[in-house]
Amino acid sequence: MASQPIILKLDASELLDSLPSRVDADMLRDASPELLKGFFDALQFPEKLCRIECDGLPASGARELIVRLKPSDFLRSFVAALRTGNGQIGMIGNATHNLPSR
Repeated sequence: MASQPIILKLDASELLDSLPSRVDADMLRDASPELLKGFFDALQFPEKLCRIECDGLPASGARELIVRLKPSDFLRSFVAALRTGNGQIGMIGNATHNLPSR
């Protein structure tokens, strides 16, 4: 008997909802260089930007597995700092300080 394929579905809605719908020049101009550097440093490590959650293995007979992308605390703090123009939020510097080197 042939095995049944498992359908993998990706749900990135929470991750996308956490991002600003629009980033304008004022937001970037008001952001500190440290804030922007912290974000670009984190881009090298996607695990700093989002978490992956899975419903677990499908039960016998189930053929669908949902994988959810959720924003990390780092990403939430970065977006909050970008929206407020506050590049002095210490968490951004602390989070990027602990990034592994590649």
